[in-house]
Amino acid sequence: MNGRWLGAALAGATMLGAGAPPTAPASAWTTPVPVLIVGGSAAVGWVDDTGMGYVERGFLGYGPSAGMAFTFTNHAIPGARVMNPTVGAHLDEWVSAVGPGALVAIAWGLLNDVRRHTPPSVVKADVARQIRTALARAAVVVLVTPPATRASFEREGAAERRLVKAELAAARSFRSHRVYVADVFDAEMRYLTRHHLPYRVYMAGPWDPNTEGHRLAGAILARRLTKVLRPGRVRRQILRLMGERAVPEPATGERTAMPSPY
Repeated sequence: MNGRWLGAALAGATMLGAGAPPTAPASAWTTPVPVLIVGGSAAVGWVDDTGMGYVERGFLGYGPSAGMAFTFTNHAIPGARVMNPTVGAHLDEWVSAVGPGALVAIAWGLLNDVRRHTPPSVVKADVARQIRTALARAAVVVLVTPPATRASFEREGAAERRLVKAELAAARSFRSHRVYVADVFDAEMRYLTRHHLPYRVYMAGPWDPNTEGHRLAGAILARRLTKVLRPGRVRRQILRLMGERAVPEPATGERTAMPSPY
């Protein structure tokens, strides 16, 4: 049994409960919810053979249990820093284009900022500005922390963790019911360490996950979204922002178990 297969099998069986058939939600939307993605190379799907990346994988994994489908507009930029001028100049326009009630996933990789010694205070301020812009355009915001990389486990781990803490602090400072946090970074680091998995199996190089790494990070993100984006609540928020009135509650006893992507 090779390391790649074992890692994938352990990820599916141990973390997501592979083998248990998912239960379909009682009420599902027929209209896909738009998701706007901003971030760096991991968010755009760099080195993912499918081209999706861990963010799209995560939302697609979350969707069936929530009874929701998604369309994606991906404005992530490989090599970009949090203070990227293109994002600063066009984010308001991008959010306006997808319309009120959209989900905006802010998913910076942060290693470009680590390499350029961006202070945590600058990361916090810029992420807060991006969240504020999205909220002003009647969006629901999900801050998604980066996937683990070789650099996370090796020489850049401490610096990356400081920037992750800064963006988490930015999101939590809003105390808004329309700002959610899905912390992939800490969950993936703990998972790989706890299960003694060879992290290099999931990496394309020092800075990016490979396809298996995107799959693992996407599965972890789906799991986090299941915990924080409760279907009834987020549906009501989206419809309210779109100008509608109400959304049916899930049936009593409805399960939200994640289907395994493996």
